[in-house]
Amino acid sequence: MSEITITEESFQPLKLSPEEREQAAGQGTLDQVRRAFRANPFAIASVVLLILITLSALLAPLSPYDPDQMDLAAKYEDISPAHWLGTDNYGRDYFTRILYGGQVSLAVGFFSMLISTVIGTVYGTVSGYLGGRADMVMMRLVDVLLSIPSFLVIVMLNAVMTTNVVTLIFIIGIFSWMSVARIVRSEAMTLKSRDFVLASRGLGGSSWWIAQKHIIRNASSQIIVSASLSIAKAILLESVLSFLGFGVAPPTSSWGSMLQTAQQSLLYRPQMAIYPGIMILLTVLSFNIIADVLRTALEPKLMK
Repeated sequence: MSEITITEESFQPLKLSPEEREQAAGQGTLDQVRRAFRANPFAIASVVLLILITLSALLAPLSPYDPDQMDLAAKYEDISPAHWLGTDNYGRDYFTRILYGGQVSLAVGFFSMLISTVIGTVYGTVSGYLGGRADMVMMRLVDVLLSIPSFLVIVMLNAVMTTNVVTLIFIIGIFSWMSVARIVRSEAMTLKSRDFVLASRGLGGSSWWIAQKHIIRNASSQIIVSASLSIAKAILLESVLSFLGFGVAPPTSSWGSMLQTAQQSLLYRPQMAIYPGIMILLTVLSFNIIADVLRTALEPKLMK
């Protein structure tokens, strides 16, 4: 029987390079996300549903119908093999308009989320990292902006500006970053006193390098969750604005503008409002479910 020799080296911890530690941490995070989604069938269904909705919107040009082409002789047709969801009050294929409306609603949600997330992340990181008087002034500005009824401001801006999809994305984005900034600022205030941040500062690391390497990176889980919720909020806000006539201008279709048009025939053609309403409900609900699962899975793990 061979002898096992135990030396001092046997008790030495496994030494990994910074790249290997980062890769291991990333794999651990992905495993947590996978386990969280596997344990929640509603989350899996939400992901599948969002993929189907997104692909359907992207493949909308394959439809044989022009979403804006009117045919008054075919208005208010019932469901048929030629028109899967019938036609609207102008004879336009309703299924095609829902697909193209999905392009607009999803684009507004995604790009306005990018704007609000970038602004909020940078602003919150700078405020939390600087601290002191600068943080106080920056946060008071956020408090002022949060106290202003942003919905009314958006409505007024849409009333005086040229209403199009780009304008809508920009306006929603710049009035939605404050909550992200407060979350990131809170994380930055906690992280900047950690030993690895103090060590990086002592070794001569620049403020930008520390913010990028340690603060934003360790706050990424909270940023991802906020981004998921921001998409749902932006889609809902676009739908409300378009329903009130301050969003996407005709003949461009979005789910909200389709709800506005459906008011004319709500009593005798309620399905005209039900179809886009269901799309808004499923999309917003799916993003909220995914955000909840990500919040559970992406617990703050400090990556040195």
